[in-house]
Amino acid sequence: MAEKVKLEKQQAPHEVARHRTETGRSDVELMALHGVLSIISRTTGMDRLMPEILHTLADARIFPFEMKGTLSLLENGVLRRVSCSRGTAHGHVIVPLKTTDRIVGVLSIYTSTDVALNGSMINFLNRLGTQVGIAIDNARHPGKTTASNY
Repeated sequence: MAEKVKLEKQQAPHEVARHRTETGRSDVELMALHGVLSIISRTTGMDRLMPEILHTLADARIFPFEMKGTLSLLENGVLRRVSCSRGTAHGHVIVPLKTTDRIVGVLSIYTSTDVALNGSMINFLNRLGTQVGIAIDNARHPGKTTASNY
């Protein structure tokens, strides 16, 4: 029993450091989500959304990507590009923009070919896609909100 306590005491600093790292990453991700949602709420022209979103994500440094991408939204069953930051790239991270019951668009972020996304990055991108999808849907339909938005 004493050896178990001794081992736990030895491992405690490493566990504390790991939790601090995870908490710091979560804080950065939440700040990035907040920044993107703030952009959507204050940007009037859809053509400005993608460059603003890319700058916010780049500032957060959650995962490496090029400052290039597109934002496409579904309108009457047709996917239409509404904002683009052009350039050549070798890879993409494509994030569906979802509400609680449907897909409203796609966010495509250009990456280099050597980007390897881990589980944390994928979870962040999924949350980003849902939050951006709900925010865009609410912006398109100002009187419509759902309990799931909060």
